[in-house]
Amino acid sequence: MKVFGVQKCRRAGSKAGEKAAFWLLLGMAAGVGTIMVAARWLKKEEQPAPPARRPVKRAEPPRPAPSARRTGEPLAAAVAEEPAPAVTETRPPRRLRGATRPSAGDDLTKIEGIGPKISGWLTEAGLTTYAQLAAASPEQISQILQAAGHRLARPDTWPEQAALAAASRWDELAALQATLKGGRRVS
Repeated sequence: MKVFGVQKCRRAGSKAGEKAAFWLLLGMAAGVGTIMVAARWLKKEEQPAPPARRPVKRAEPPRPAPSARRTGEPLAAAVAEEPAPAVTETRPPRRLRGATRPSAGDDLTKIEGIGPKISGWLTEAGLTTYAQLAAASPEQISQILQAAGHRLARPDTWPEQAALAAASRWDELAALQATLKGGRRVS
């Protein structure tokens, strides 16, 4: 006789009886696990919502005093009597993680092979303009990158590209970059 796909044996300790007991215990464990997950989910729904952010107060334009409205005084005199409204603090914009500070120099990411991270490292090292990058040798640029912990970039063409960008020869720069891949010459 078969029960749930397992042959029912009369002898205790037989292989079929052990399998049935195993599957029964496994089913019970799965049921208990499901109940625990449901309980956690219900607890999450019961938690109060996080507090709402307080709105930033904005300074209001000055209003004339009530006495000026009734007496017909000039508005300028009524405004001068009132104390200036309190100025609230303005929050500086939040900086994104990994973002570099804007510099007064050129956008070095226009050079093929230079991305935002490498541009940030070059800016920190003092190379902020195309002219400065054009004056640097590839070996000097490699040393800056190695000091920052980057060893994959090969700046062989970066000074040449920077010289074209510094001279505002954008068409020639675009033609040169069409022959490059990741800042490297493609044979």
